[in-house]
Amino acid sequence: STNLSLSIDDKFIQSIREELTDLQRRLLTFSIYDKQTSIKDLSKESALFLWFQLFKDIIFQLPKSEESKYEMIEQCRQYYHGNQEELTNIEKFAQTYTEQDSIHWYTKQCFISRLCNKALRTQDIELLYIFRYYIQDLHKRLSLEHQSFRNTELNPPILTLYRGLKLTHDDITHFQSNIDSLVLMNGFFFTTRNYDLELESALKLSKHSVNILPTLLIIQVNVQLDHVIFAKISSQINNSNEDEILFDIDCAFKIHEVYFNNKKNVWIITMSLTNENRLIAGKYIETNKREIEQG
Repeated sequence: STNLSLSIDDKFIQSIREELTDLQRRLLTFSIYDKQTSIKDLSKESALFLWFQLFKDIIFQLPKSEESKYEMIEQCRQYYHGNQEELTNIEKFAQTYTEQDSIHWYTKQCFISRLCNKALRTQDIELLYIFRYYIQDLHKRLSLEHQSFRNTELNPPILTLYRGLKLTHDDITHFQSNIDSLVLMNGFFFTTRNYDLELESALKLSKHSVNILPTLLIIQVNVQLDHVIFAKISSQINNSNEDEILFDIDCAFKIHEVYFNNKKNVWIITMSLTNENRLIAGKYIETNKREIEQG
C-alpha cells in the first residue's frame, strides 16, 4: 500500500541521514606539531597547532552576554534559512537553552554542532567569534563533568579509547612521518571504549570512497593527567547505551605507531593523551613577550 511505501521511504531517509551524521562526526582535521622545530622557524602547520590553543585561551577570557547569544542564534537562522527542521531546532534552542544543556545539544548533531564544527575545522575566526557563547558553555560543562569523571575512574587510571576515522593516503603518510610528534584535533573530539564498534565504523566509512583508508585510532589516556579536559557523556546522549568520551578542543596526543593490520584490513594509529602542548604554547608566549619587550 501507499502508506507502507511511505514508511519505507522514511526509514530509508532516516538511515541515510544517520549515515551522513556519522560521516560528519568522523571528518577530522588536525594539526601536527614538529617538536624539532624552534619557535622561530615554525612551519605553517606547527603555527596552526599553537594558534588553536592561543585562540581558545582568548575565547574563554571574553565576557559572556545575552547579546553574544542573540548574535549566534541570528547567524544560525540565516544559515539555515528555508530549512524548516533546523529552524524549529533553533527556535527551541533560543527558548530553552541553558549552559547545563550544552553537551546534550552538541550530541544532538543538529545546527549548533554542525556550525560549531565547521568553524573549528576551517578555523574561521569570524565564525568562531560568533560561536564563542556556546564554545565557552561547552568547555565549562566538560570541565565540570571531567572533575567527576576523574573522581570515579580511579581504577584503572589508564583508559584505552578508540575512534574509527576516514583518512586519506596523504593523512596516513603525514602521521607516519611524524612519529613522536604531537597532534591536535581541530575541534571537540569523540571517542568510545568500544573497539568492535569503532573498527566497524572505520571499515564502513571506507566503502564510500576509493581515496579513503579505513583507520582506527587507539588512544591511551591517563585519567589523572593535569591540564587536559575530557568527559564521559553517554548519560547525555539520546537513544544510546554507548560509552562516549568527548575531548575538549585543545587536547593533544603523542603519535606512537602507524601500521596496517592485514588481519583486520585497517590502518592503526596508536597515540597517548599528553599535556605537552600547554608547555609549548606557554614557551611560545614567553618567547614572544621577550621579543616585544626587547623591541
